[in-house]
Amino acid sequence: MKLTSFLKKEANWIKEKGEDSDIIVSSRIRLARNLKNYPFPARSKKELQKKIRDEIISKIKKISYLKNSEIFLIEELTPTDKRFLVERHLISYDLAKSKNIGAIVIGDNEILSIMVNEEDHLRIQGLNPGLNLFDTYNIVSVVDDELSKLLSYAYSEEFGYLTSCPTNVGTGMRASVLLHLPAIVKTNQINMLLESLTRLGMVARGFYGEGTKSLGDFFQVSNQITLGLSEREIVDKLERVVKEIIKKEKEVRESYYKREKFEIEDRVLRSYGVLKYAVKLSYQELMERISYLRMGIGLGIKLPVTIELINKIMLLSQPAHLEERLGKSLNFNEQEIERAKLVKSFL
Repeated sequence: MKLTSFLKKEANWIKEKGEDSDIIVSSRIRLARNLKNYPFPARSKKELQKKIRDEIISKIKKISYLKNSEIFLIEELTPTDKRFLVERHLISYDLAKSKNIGAIVIGDNEILSIMVNEEDHLRIQGLNPGLNLFDTYNIVSVVDDELSKLLSYAYSEEFGYLTSCPTNVGTGMRASVLLHLPAIVKTNQINMLLESLTRLGMVARGFYGEGTKSLGDFFQVSNQITLGLSEREIVDKLERVVKEIIKKEKEVRESYYKREKFEIEDRVLRSYGVLKYAVKLSYQELMERISYLRMGIGLGIKLPVTIELINKIMLLSQPAHLEERLGKSLNFNEQEIERAKLVKSFL
């Protein structure tokens, strides 16, 4: 296993930052780019994929922001390593499952990373805690500008940046925010919110992004269309939408708490007790219990935990993180036992 050093590092995005940290977890900006005169990865033979990867990596090493980055070749990673990087929000499920000759470049504190030969030749990603879209965009934009001077991007004056998926054509940007929306979910208002997002050209995905389900009432909200808008317009629109969602979640929480005060307090404190004393914990149950703790903190219920500690538990209790920490594969039953031990050690 190649990634045990990452267990000793604090992932930047789990930090408790700014107001509303019980609702908003992190902000992400991702730019899709492809090289001119080369087919997309899915249409390239292995020899060409390797040539493209080697060319991109040689140029990435010249970027000042990535001078201390770590580079991992996908084919050299174990299945556990790949799942670990998915859990860390550093690579997609698509790259983890892909047979492409790809790579992942990870910068300091995991703020910036670049996937090579996923769906596109490059996926440049910035990831920060809190509602931090513009700062994250600025970091990604600087790296993109530097790379554009070293690599010839596939670009059309009519359509913008050319990408493998038509919905990414234009800016090639996906801006997203990871939100915790327990009150909206528990009062059965989530479908109404999802429909509203669709009308606004936005989409809500699961905890690990595209193609995944919601877990513990967490949702990734992102733009759906990039064509016809500038990068800053996309970021500005998403930020305005997210602020409205935060406002809505707060309003729903307040009325929900007024109606069900003792029921909510019981579930919050009961969840803390389960996490502190359980002998076995599935990740799904952990996330359900954590959801109540986060909401409890937001409602002012006194608990001996912080949002940052909850985020840390949420990250380190994932299956591949448990396996990397212990240096061995675990079956489902063993995972539940080790997860409960780990959570207990934090509480």
